Amino acid sequence: MSQHSSVTITDVEAAAKRLAGIAHRTPVLTVRSLILKGREELMPNRVRFQCDCGSAKNPSV
Repeated sequence: MSQHSSVTITDVEAAAKRLAGIAHRTPVLTVRSLILKGREELMPNRVRFQCDCGSAKNPSV
């Protein structure tokens, strides 16, 4: 059996410090409507897009 553990805010903050200078923040855009098949469609929930521009400089990280 696998053990499950909860991630704490301290874990997240520690990970952020380890990734500082390595990982790049990319914007997340939120929309309520999309153009589908030439028509604007209102989405029942917000749709989030992670905008990653360019390629990774070091894909092994």
